Amino acid sequence: MDDYEQHLSPLIARVSGAKKNSIALVIPSGQNTALLSAHLAALARQEGAGFDVLVIGEPPPSIPKAPNILFFREAFPLGSSGSFSVGQVLGFSLGYGVVINADLDCLPASGRLISSLASAALSEGKAILPLSDEEGRKQVYCINRYGAVPKSAFEKIGFEYAPLFKGAEDIDLQLRLEAEGLLATKDGMRTSHPFLSMAIFEVASGGAKYLYYHRATFAILNLSLYRAVHGANLPEAAICAARLFYNYFYVVPYSLAADSALFAVTLDGFLMGIDRRYSGLSFAIPHAPVKEGADAFALEVGKGNGARAAYFEEWEGGDGILKKILRRLSHPPKVAALAFAPGRYFLPSAQFIEAYGFLLPYLMFIKPVIYKGAAYSWRRGPLFLAAGIAATLLFAPLFPLVAAFSLLKIFTRGDYPPKAGKAKRMLKNFASASRS
Repeated sequence: MDDYEQHLSPLIARVSGAKKNSIALVIPSGQNTALLSAHLAALARQEGAGFDVLVIGEPPPSIPKAPNILFFREAFPLGSSGSFSVGQVLGFSLGYGVVINADLDCLPASGRLISSLASAALSEGKAILPLSDEEGRKQVYCINRYGAVPKSAFEKIGFEYAPLFKGAEDIDLQLRLEAEGLLATKDGMRTSHPFLSMAIFEVASGGAKYLYYHRATFAILNLSLYRAVHGANLPEAAICAARLFYNYFYVVPYSLAADSALFAVTLDGFLMGIDRRYSGLSFAIPHAPVKEGADAFALEVGKGNGARAAYFEEWEGGDGILKKILRRLSHPPKVAALAFAPGRYFLPSAQFIEAYGFLLPYLMFIKPVIYKGAAYSWRRGPLFLAAGIAATLLFAPLFPLVAAFSLLKIFTRGDYPPKAGKAKRMLKNFASASRS
Protein backbone atom coordinates (compact mmCIF):
# COMPACT_ATOMS: atom_id res chain seq x y z
CA MET A 1 0.00 0.00 0.00
CA ASP A 2 3.06 2.18 -0.34
CA ASP A 3 2.98 5.56 1.40
CA TYR A 4 -0.60 5.18 2.68
CA GLU A 5 -0.08 1.87 4.48
CA GLN A 6 0.66 3.29 7.92
CA HIS A 7 -2.44 5.50 7.74
CA LEU A 8 -4.76 2.72 6.55
CA SER A 9 -3.49 0.01 8.90
CA PRO A 10 -5.28 1.43 12.02
CA LEU A 11 -8.55 1.29 10.05
CA ILE A 12 -8.51 -1.95 8.03
CA ALA A 13 -6.59 -5.21 7.85
CA ARG A 14 -6.27 -7.39 4.76
CA VAL A 15 -7.89 -10.79 5.21
CA SER A 16 -7.24 -12.30 1.79
CA GLY A 17 -6.68 -11.59 -1.91
CA ALA A 18 -4.21 -9.69 -4.08
CA LYS A 19 -4.47 -7.18 -6.92
CA LYS A 20 -4.80 -8.66 -10.42
CA ASN A 21 -6.55 -6.01 -12.54
CA SER A 22 -6.52 -2.24 -13.18
CA ILE A 23 -10.18 -1.64 -12.25
CA ALA A 24 -11.42 -1.82 -8.65
CA LEU A 25 -14.97 -2.02 -7.30
CA VAL A 26 -15.28 -0.88 -3.65
CA ILE A 27 -18.11 -2.47 -1.63
CA PRO A 28 -18.54 -1.58 2.06
CA SER A 29 -20.43 -4.52 3.56
CA GLY A 30 -19.83 -4.47 7.32
CA GLN A 31 -21.41 -7.59 8.83
CA ASN A 32 -24.10 -8.07 6.17
CA THR A 33 -22.82 -11.23 4.50
CA ALA A 34 -26.22 -12.18 3.03
CA LEU A 35 -26.47 -9.04 0.87
CA LEU A 36 -22.78 -9.33 0.04
CA SER A 37 -23.26 -12.88 -1.27
CA ALA A 38 -26.06 -11.71 -3.59
CA HIS A 39 -23.97 -8.78 -4.82
CA LEU A 40 -20.91 -10.95 -5.52
CA ALA A 41 -23.11 -13.42 -7.40
CA ALA A 42 -24.33 -10.57 -9.63
CA LEU A 43 -20.73 -9.43 -10.21
CA ALA A 44 -19.77 -12.95 -11.26
CA ARG A 45 -22.05 -12.47 -14.28
CA GLN A 46 -20.29 -9.30 -15.48
CA GLU A 47 -18.55 -9.53 -18.86
CA GLY A 48 -15.82 -7.52 -20.55
CA ALA A 49 -12.85 -5.97 -18.75
CA GLY A 50 -11.44 -7.77 -15.73
CA PHE A 51 -11.83 -6.10 -12.35
CA ASP A 52 -11.04 -6.61 -8.67
CA VAL A 53 -13.53 -6.21 -5.83
CA LEU A 54 -12.32 -4.53 -2.63
CA VAL A 55 -14.72 -5.60 0.13
CA ILE A 56 -14.58 -3.60 3.36
CA GLY A 57 -16.27 -6.03 5.74
CA GLU A 58 -16.67 -9.67 6.68
CA PRO A 59 -16.30 -12.38 4.01
CA PRO A 60 -19.48 -14.42 3.33
CA PRO A 61 -19.62 -18.19 3.95
CA SER A 62 -19.27 -18.95 0.22
CA ILE A 63 -17.20 -16.91 -2.23
CA PRO A 64 -17.56 -17.17 -6.04
CA LYS A 65 -14.46 -18.01 -8.09
CA ALA A 66 -14.90 -14.82 -10.11
CA PRO A 67 -14.34 -11.93 -9.92
CA ASN A 68 -11.06 -11.50 -8.05
CA ILE A 69 -11.91 -10.38 -4.49
CA LEU A 70 -9.77 -8.70 -1.84
CA PHE A 71 -11.26 -8.75 1.68
CA PHE A 72 -10.42 -6.13 4.31
CA ARG A 73 -11.76 -6.29 7.87
CA GLU A 74 -12.71 -3.07 9.69
CA ALA A 75 -10.78 -2.37 12.88
CA PHE A 76 -14.01 -0.74 14.13
CA PRO A 77 -17.21 0.42 12.38
CA LEU A 78 -16.22 2.90 9.67
CA GLY A 79 -19.70 3.92 8.53
CA SER A 80 -20.56 4.54 4.89
CA SER A 81 -18.38 7.66 4.64
CA GLY A 82 -15.42 5.99 6.27
CA SER A 83 -15.69 2.76 4.29
CA PHE A 84 -16.00 4.44 0.90
CA SER A 85 -13.23 6.92 1.71
CA VAL A 86 -10.89 4.19 2.94
CA GLY A 87 -11.75 2.05 -0.08
CA GLN A 88 -10.97 4.92 -2.46
CA VAL A 89 -7.65 5.68 -0.76
CA LEU A 90 -6.87 1.96 -0.84
CA GLY A 91 -7.67 1.73 -4.55
CA PHE A 92 -5.65 4.85 -5.28
CA SER A 93 -2.62 3.64 -3.32
CA LEU A 94 -2.75 0.21 -4.97
CA GLY A 95 -2.55 1.91 -8.36
CA TYR A 96 -5.96 1.14 -9.86
CA GLY A 97 -6.76 3.26 -12.91
CA VAL A 98 -10.48 3.41 -12.07
CA VAL A 99 -12.28 2.94 -8.75
CA ILE A 100 -16.03 2.20 -8.81
CA ASN A 101 -18.03 2.84 -5.64
CA ALA A 102 -20.90 0.39 -5.05
CA ASP A 103 -23.49 0.44 -2.27
CA LEU A 104 -24.03 -3.06 -0.93
CA ASP A 105 -27.67 -3.16 -2.09
CA CYS A 106 -27.09 -1.52 -5.48
CA LEU A 107 -26.79 -3.96 -8.39
CA PRO A 108 -25.75 -3.61 -12.05
CA ALA A 109 -28.65 -3.65 -14.52
CA SER A 110 -26.58 -4.95 -17.46
CA GLY A 111 -23.91 -7.59 -17.99
CA ARG A 112 -21.27 -5.14 -19.21
CA LEU A 113 -21.85 -2.21 -16.85
CA ILE A 114 -18.43 -2.24 -15.17
CA SER A 115 -16.59 -2.49 -18.48
CA SER A 116 -18.64 0.39 -19.93
CA LEU A 117 -18.18 2.60 -16.87
CA ALA A 118 -14.44 2.08 -16.71
CA SER A 119 -14.02 2.71 -20.43
CA ALA A 120 -16.01 5.97 -20.25
CA ALA A 121 -14.15 7.18 -17.13
CA LEU A 122 -10.75 6.61 -18.75
CA SER A 123 -11.64 8.05 -22.14
CA GLU A 124 -13.34 11.18 -20.75
CA GLY A 125 -11.07 11.65 -17.73
CA LYS A 126 -14.16 12.25 -15.57
CA ALA A 127 -16.17 10.54 -12.90
CA ILE A 128 -19.06 8.72 -14.61
CA LEU A 129 -22.40 8.27 -12.84
CA PRO A 130 -24.90 5.70 -14.15
CA LEU A 131 -28.64 6.20 -13.64
CA SER A 132 -29.85 4.43 -10.50
CA ASP A 133 -33.46 3.26 -10.56
CA GLU A 134 -35.28 2.88 -7.24
CA GLU A 135 -38.03 0.41 -8.11
CA GLY A 136 -39.44 2.79 -10.72
CA ARG A 137 -40.34 5.36 -8.04
CA LYS A 138 -37.24 7.53 -8.16
CA GLN A 139 -34.21 7.85 -10.44
CA VAL A 140 -31.01 9.41 -9.15
CA TYR A 141 -27.33 9.84 -9.97
CA CYS A 142 -25.15 8.93 -7.02
CA ILE A 143 -21.39 8.41 -6.87
CA ASN A 144 -21.90 5.54 -4.40
CA ARG A 145 -24.16 3.66 -6.80
CA TYR A 146 -21.52 2.49 -9.24
CA GLY A 147 -19.95 5.88 -9.82
CA ALA A 148 -16.62 5.30 -11.61
CA VAL A 149 -13.75 7.65 -10.74
CA PRO A 150 -10.46 7.66 -12.69
CA LYS A 151 -7.22 8.03 -10.76
CA SER A 152 -6.61 11.43 -12.39
CA ALA A 153 -9.82 12.78 -10.79
CA PHE A 154 -8.77 11.56 -7.35
CA GLU A 155 -5.46 13.37 -7.83
CA LYS A 156 -7.25 16.67 -8.51
CA ILE A 157 -10.29 16.41 -6.22
CA GLY A 158 -9.42 13.93 -3.49
CA PHE A 159 -11.59 11.32 -1.82
CA GLU A 160 -14.87 11.08 0.04
CA TYR A 161 -14.67 12.73 3.46
CA ALA A 162 -14.39 9.93 6.03
CA PRO A 163 -15.14 12.04 9.18
CA LEU A 164 -18.77 12.44 8.06
CA PHE A 165 -19.08 8.79 9.16
CA LYS A 166 -22.51 8.28 7.57
CA GLY A 167 -24.35 10.38 5.03
CA ALA A 168 -23.56 13.16 2.54
CA GLU A 169 -20.09 11.89 1.66
CA ASP A 170 -21.38 11.12 -1.84
CA ILE A 171 -22.97 14.57 -2.29
CA ASP A 172 -19.82 16.31 -1.07
CA LEU A 173 -17.58 14.47 -3.54
CA GLN A 174 -20.05 15.03 -6.39
CA LEU A 175 -20.14 18.77 -5.67
CA ARG A 176 -16.35 18.95 -5.72
CA LEU A 177 -16.14 16.98 -8.96
CA GLU A 178 -18.87 19.09 -10.57
CA ALA A 179 -17.15 22.34 -9.59
CA GLU A 180 -14.06 21.24 -11.52
CA GLY A 181 -15.98 19.96 -14.55
CA LEU A 182 -15.03 16.37 -13.76
CA LEU A 183 -18.50 14.80 -13.51
CA ALA A 184 -20.63 13.21 -16.23
CA THR A 185 -23.90 11.25 -16.13
CA LYS A 186 -24.92 8.41 -18.42
CA ASP A 187 -28.60 7.52 -18.78
CA GLY A 188 -27.75 4.47 -20.86
CA MET A 189 -25.78 2.89 -18.01
CA ARG A 190 -28.06 1.72 -15.21
CA THR A 191 -28.21 0.17 -11.77
CA SER A 192 -31.08 -0.91 -9.53
CA HIS A 193 -31.48 0.03 -5.88
CA PRO A 194 -34.28 -0.46 -3.32
CA PHE A 195 -36.51 2.58 -2.89
CA LEU A 196 -35.15 4.74 -0.09
CA SER A 197 -37.76 6.73 1.80
CA MET A 198 -36.61 9.60 3.98
CA ALA A 199 -40.11 10.19 5.39
CA ILE A 200 -39.83 11.09 9.04
CA PHE A 201 -41.66 7.91 10.10
CA GLU A 202 -39.16 5.63 8.36
CA VAL A 203 -36.30 7.80 9.59
CA ALA A 204 -37.42 7.48 13.20
CA SER A 205 -37.78 3.70 12.95
CA GLY A 206 -34.40 3.31 11.25
CA GLY A 207 -32.36 3.71 14.41
CA ALA A 208 -29.19 5.66 14.99
CA LYS A 209 -27.91 5.62 11.40
CA TYR A 210 -30.57 8.10 10.32
CA LEU A 211 -29.41 10.53 12.99
CA TYR A 212 -26.09 10.65 11.14
CA TYR A 213 -27.94 11.41 7.90
CA HIS A 214 -29.80 14.18 9.70
CA ARG A 215 -26.54 15.63 11.04
CA ALA A 216 -24.94 15.38 7.61
CA THR A 217 -27.61 17.66 6.14
CA PHE A 218 -26.06 20.59 7.98
CA ALA A 219 -22.46 19.38 7.85
CA ILE A 220 -22.54 19.26 4.04
CA LEU A 221 -23.73 22.88 3.93
CA ASN A 222 -20.93 23.93 6.29
CA LEU A 223 -18.37 22.17 4.09
CA SER A 224 -19.80 23.82 0.98
CA LEU A 225 -19.70 27.22 2.69
CA TYR A 226 -16.09 26.59 3.69
CA ARG A 227 -15.09 25.77 0.11
CA ALA A 228 -16.83 28.89 -1.20
CA VAL A 229 -15.20 31.16 1.41
CA HIS A 230 -11.79 29.54 0.95
CA GLY A 231 -12.07 29.98 -2.82
CA ALA A 232 -13.30 33.60 -2.44
CA ASN A 233 -16.48 32.68 -4.33
CA LEU A 234 -18.75 35.23 -2.65
CA PRO A 235 -21.96 34.48 -4.61
CA GLU A 236 -21.68 30.78 -3.79
CA ALA A 237 -20.84 31.60 -0.16
CA ALA A 238 -23.98 33.74 0.08
CA ILE A 239 -26.12 30.91 -1.33
CA CYS A 240 -24.64 28.36 1.11
CA ALA A 241 -25.12 30.71 4.07
CA ALA A 242 -28.74 31.35 3.04
CA ARG A 243 -29.40 27.60 2.82
CA LEU A 244 -27.90 27.08 6.28
CA PHE A 245 -30.04 29.89 7.64
CA TYR A 246 -33.17 28.41 6.03
CA ASN A 247 -32.46 25.00 7.53
CA TYR A 248 -31.93 26.62 10.92
CA PHE A 249 -35.43 28.10 10.84
CA TYR A 250 -36.98 24.95 9.37
CA VAL A 251 -35.44 22.20 11.53
CA VAL A 252 -34.62 23.76 14.91
CA PRO A 253 -38.20 24.67 15.99
CA TYR A 254 -39.62 21.14 15.77
CA SER A 255 -36.35 19.58 17.00
CA LEU A 256 -36.48 21.75 20.12
CA ALA A 257 -40.14 20.99 20.72
CA ALA A 258 -40.32 17.33 19.78
CA ASP A 259 -37.29 15.23 20.66
CA SER A 260 -34.09 15.88 22.62
CA ALA A 261 -32.02 13.39 20.58
CA LEU A 262 -33.08 15.04 17.33
CA PHE A 263 -32.16 18.47 18.68
CA ALA A 264 -28.76 17.28 19.95
CA VAL A 265 -27.89 15.88 16.53
CA THR A 266 -29.12 19.05 14.80
CA LEU A 267 -26.82 21.08 17.04
CA ASP A 268 -23.90 18.77 16.21
CA GLY A 269 -24.57 19.34 12.52
CA PHE A 270 -24.53 23.11 12.82
CA LEU A 271 -21.42 23.07 15.04
CA MET A 272 -19.59 20.43 12.94
CA GLY A 273 -19.60 17.94 15.78
CA ILE A 274 -18.99 15.18 13.26
CA ASP A 275 -16.69 13.15 15.51
CA ARG A 276 -19.52 12.21 17.87
CA ARG A 277 -20.89 8.68 17.71
CA TYR A 278 -24.52 7.91 18.59
CA SER A 279 -24.22 4.40 19.96
CA GLY A 280 -27.69 3.31 21.01
CA LEU A 281 -29.14 6.78 20.43
CA SER A 282 -32.17 7.23 18.25
CA PHE A 283 -35.29 9.33 18.16
CA ALA A 284 -38.80 7.96 18.21
CA ILE A 285 -42.20 9.25 17.18
CA PRO A 286 -44.91 7.91 19.52
CA HIS A 287 -47.48 5.96 17.54
CA ALA A 288 -50.45 3.71 18.06
CA PRO A 289 -52.65 1.51 15.86
CA VAL A 290 -55.43 3.34 14.05
CA LYS A 291 -58.73 3.04 15.87
CA GLU A 292 -61.64 1.55 13.95
CA GLY A 293 -64.10 4.16 12.79
CA ALA A 294 -61.60 7.02 12.99
CA ASP A 295 -62.65 9.86 10.69
CA ALA A 296 -60.27 10.40 7.79
CA PHE A 297 -59.73 13.99 6.73
CA ALA A 298 -59.90 15.53 3.27
CA LEU A 299 -59.96 19.20 2.30
CA GLU A 300 -62.08 19.41 -0.85
CA VAL A 301 -61.31 21.84 -3.65
CA GLY A 302 -63.87 22.24 -6.45
CA LYS A 303 -67.34 20.74 -6.79
CA GLY A 304 -68.92 17.60 -8.15
CA ASN A 305 -66.77 15.34 -10.31
CA GLY A 306 -64.05 18.00 -10.40
CA ALA A 307 -63.54 17.94 -6.63
CA ARG A 308 -60.15 16.81 -5.34
CA ALA A 309 -58.29 16.73 -2.03
CA ALA A 310 -55.86 19.64 -1.95
CA TYR A 311 -53.96 18.01 0.90
CA PHE A 312 -53.01 15.14 -1.37
CA GLU A 313 -51.43 17.23 -4.14
CA GLU A 314 -48.28 15.28 -4.78
CA TRP A 315 -45.86 15.80 -7.64
CA GLU A 316 -44.40 18.98 -9.08
CA GLY A 317 -43.44 17.33 -12.35
CA GLY A 318 -42.01 19.79 -14.85
CA ASP A 319 -43.32 22.91 -13.13
CA GLY A 320 -41.14 25.97 -13.51
CA ILE A 321 -39.44 27.75 -10.64
CA LEU A 322 -42.22 30.38 -10.38
CA LYS A 323 -44.93 27.73 -9.90
CA LYS A 324 -42.81 25.96 -7.28
CA ILE A 325 -42.34 29.21 -5.36
CA LEU A 326 -46.04 30.05 -5.55
CA ARG A 327 -46.95 26.56 -4.35
CA ARG A 328 -44.72 26.94 -1.30
CA LEU A 329 -46.26 30.32 -0.57
CA SER A 330 -49.61 28.56 -0.44
CA HIS A 331 -48.49 26.15 2.30
CA PRO A 332 -49.12 28.36 5.38
CA PRO A 333 -52.82 29.05 4.64
CA LYS A 334 -53.30 25.40 3.63
CA VAL A 335 -51.89 24.20 6.96
CA ALA A 336 -54.01 26.76 8.82
CA ALA A 337 -57.13 25.46 7.07
CA LEU A 338 -56.24 21.87 7.95
CA ALA A 339 -55.81 22.71 11.62
CA PHE A 340 -59.45 23.76 11.97
CA ALA A 341 -61.10 21.34 9.54
CA PRO A 342 -63.47 18.56 10.68
CA GLY A 343 -62.06 15.11 11.36
CA ARG A 344 -59.64 13.71 13.91
CA TYR A 345 -56.76 12.54 11.73
CA PHE A 346 -54.66 13.51 8.76
CA LEU A 347 -54.35 10.69 6.27
CA PRO A 348 -51.48 11.39 3.84
CA SER A 349 -50.78 9.14 0.89
CA ALA A 350 -47.34 7.61 0.38
CA GLN A 351 -46.78 9.92 -2.60
CA PHE A 352 -47.67 12.95 -0.52
CA ILE A 353 -45.20 11.82 2.14
CA GLU A 354 -42.39 11.80 -0.41
CA ALA A 355 -43.35 15.10 -2.02
CA TYR A 356 -44.38 17.13 1.04
CA GLY A 357 -42.80 15.31 3.94
CA PHE A 358 -41.25 18.56 5.15
CA LEU A 359 -44.72 19.61 6.43
CA LEU A 360 -45.26 16.57 8.62
CA PRO A 361 -43.00 17.42 11.58
CA TYR A 362 -45.15 20.51 12.11
CA LEU A 363 -48.52 18.95 11.31
CA MET A 364 -47.94 16.33 14.00
CA PHE A 365 -48.12 19.03 16.66
CA ILE A 366 -51.65 19.85 15.50
CA LYS A 367 -53.22 16.44 14.89
CA PRO A 368 -52.11 12.80 14.61
CA VAL A 369 -51.10 11.56 11.17
CA ILE A 370 -52.22 8.14 9.97
CA TYR A 371 -49.57 6.40 7.89
CA LYS A 372 -49.22 2.70 7.07
CA GLY A 373 -51.80 1.64 9.63
CA ALA A 374 -50.50 3.64 12.60
CA ALA A 375 -51.31 7.06 14.03
CA TYR A 376 -48.19 9.16 14.60
CA SER A 377 -47.93 12.26 16.76
CA TRP A 378 -45.31 14.04 18.85
CA ARG A 379 -47.90 13.89 21.67
CA ARG A 380 -47.14 17.50 22.46
CA GLY A 381 -49.52 20.37 22.00
CA PRO A 382 -49.09 23.39 19.71
CA LEU A 383 -47.67 25.35 22.67
CA PHE A 384 -44.52 23.23 22.52
CA LEU A 385 -44.09 24.16 18.88
CA ALA A 386 -44.73 27.83 19.68
CA ALA A 387 -42.02 27.64 22.35
CA GLY A 388 -39.63 26.05 19.87
CA ILE A 389 -40.27 28.78 17.32
CA ALA A 390 -39.79 31.47 19.98
CA ALA A 391 -36.47 29.97 21.09
CA THR A 392 -35.33 29.69 17.46
CA LEU A 393 -36.06 33.38 16.88
CA LEU A 394 -34.40 34.35 20.16
CA PHE A 395 -31.10 32.73 19.23
CA ALA A 396 -31.17 33.68 15.53
CA PRO A 397 -28.79 36.68 16.04
CA LEU A 398 -26.11 34.21 17.14
CA PHE A 399 -26.25 32.37 13.81
CA PRO A 400 -23.28 34.25 12.22
CA LEU A 401 -21.14 33.31 15.23
CA VAL A 402 -22.18 29.67 14.90
CA ALA A 403 -21.32 29.68 11.18
CA ALA A 404 -17.95 31.32 11.88
CA PHE A 405 -17.21 28.75 14.60
CA SER A 406 -18.00 25.90 12.19
CA LEU A 407 -15.76 27.33 9.47
CA LEU A 408 -12.93 27.74 11.98
CA LYS A 409 -13.39 24.15 13.11
CA ILE A 410 -13.12 22.86 9.54
CA PHE A 411 -10.01 24.98 8.99
CA THR A 412 -8.25 23.81 12.16
CA ARG A 413 -8.89 20.14 11.34
CA GLY A 414 -6.64 20.64 8.33
CA ASP A 415 -8.02 17.65 6.42
CA TYR A 416 -10.63 19.17 4.10
CA PRO A 417 -11.03 18.92 1.19
CA PRO A 418 -9.32 15.52 1.41
CA LYS A 419 -7.06 15.76 -1.60
CA ALA A 420 -4.04 13.48 -1.83
CA GLY A 421 -1.95 15.87 0.29
CA LYS A 422 -4.54 15.94 3.11
CA ALA A 423 -5.84 12.38 2.93
CA LYS A 424 -3.30 11.06 5.44
CA ARG A 425 -4.33 13.64 8.01
CA MET A 426 -8.00 12.88 7.32
CA LEU A 427 -7.45 9.18 7.99
CA LYS A 428 -5.47 9.96 11.14
CA ASN A 429 -8.17 12.30 12.46
CA PHE A 430 -10.88 9.80 11.60
CA ALA A 431 -9.08 6.92 13.33
CA SER A 432 -8.44 8.99 16.46
CA ALA A 433 -12.06 10.17 16.71
CA SER A 434 -13.50 6.71 16.08
CA ARG A 435 -11.32 5.04 18.70
CA SER A 436 -12.00 7.65 21.40
